[in-house]
Amino acid sequence: MIQISRWRPELNVFLFVSLIALGNLVLFQKPLLEFGLSVSSLPDTSGWMQILSLQVLQFGLLASVLFVVSVFSITAVKLLGAILAVINAIALYFMLIYNMEIDRSMIGNILNTDARESSRLLHISIVPYLLAFGVLPTLLMWWVKVRPSKWIWRLSESVLTFVAMLAFLFQAPSTWLWYDQHASRLGSKILPWLIL
Repeated sequence: MIQISRWRPELNVFLFVSLIALGNLVLFQKPLLEFGLSVSSLPDTSGWMQILSLQVLQFGLLASVLFVVSVFSITAVKLLGAILAVINAIALYFMLIYNMEIDRSMIGNILNTDARESSRLLHISIVPYLLAFGVLPTLLMWWVKVRPSKWIWRLSESVLTFVAMLAFLFQAPSTWLWYDQHASRLGSKILPWLIL
């Protein structure tokens, strides 16, 4: 009898977390990137640095958080990644369809809204967003086997990622004023906003 084994990719923790953070950039940053491009100094070099630093900041923060979580459990990283993918898919739907910005006041409104009122905003058009940006990435995360490394390496990866991000940002201090000028609007468009 022939046994057919199911092929599953196997990744180390560093590559797995990096792919989740990169996937987050690819799937969920359309509103942030559109706003960043509209207020940047492009086509000047400083404009390119503003956009690049925005990508580095977003990647570095998410990767650092996921590396810290991986110290405790790879399953927890997958669970957090899945929760963020579904929440981000829902948030992306509302940001793109209803042109909403997710800030503290918006979260307060969501928490103070009753189910009947909020159900009026739901439409069947949310399903493709949930499937493509929430369910599919979740299935991929759970399908991949992750080779665990020693916890000290995972903690080191978190610290090194955060330090590398800070080092890059300190090499581009001209972007700090730009962040300061547009912080509230940039922050309301970053997904996952939970990490900020």
